[in-house]
Amino acid sequence: KAICFDPSTKKASEIATRMFDISKQNWKILQVSSGDIDKANNIIDGDFRSWWTTAEDQSKPQEVVIDLGGAFNLSGFTYWPMQERWVSGVITHYEFFVSLNLQHWEKVSEGEFGNIWNNLVEQKINFDPIKGRYIKLRAAKIHGGGFNASIGEIGVITTK
Repeated sequence: KAICFDPSTKKASEIATRMFDISKQNWKILQVSSGDIDKANNIIDGDFRSWWTTAEDQSKPQEVVIDLGGAFNLSGFTYWPMQERWVSGVITHYEFFVSLNLQHWEKVSEGEFGNIWNNLVEQKINFDPIKGRYIKLRAAKIHGGGFNASIGEIGVITTK
């Protein structure tokens, strides 16, 4: 938690809260369904204002696979939609998978980011704890029926 304080005027900002979890230093984008894989690093750079978008491909679901750099006890994930003035590709319905070995994937959550188009803030999704090293976010549905998905930032929620 933090506030800004001006000692000359004695004015203070409201309290800002930010939760931090595991470092993304060792994370790596392994696969994207379409689009520029190098630009996909924007979704794990710690800056939700940078973003990446898939190509507009109707032939397969839009998704990204990330190596967390080690196995962790995962209990949720976060998704920031694109934060540009002209937003596109906002994921409204998702599927989230976890794997230890890239061979066996377990779908740990699926659903809707409720009212996300009108409230483009970080979405936090919790699920039953599971050990995993690799994560996959799949866009099941895009706002407006488009075929390209955009992500501002993705994160995970861990438990001890």
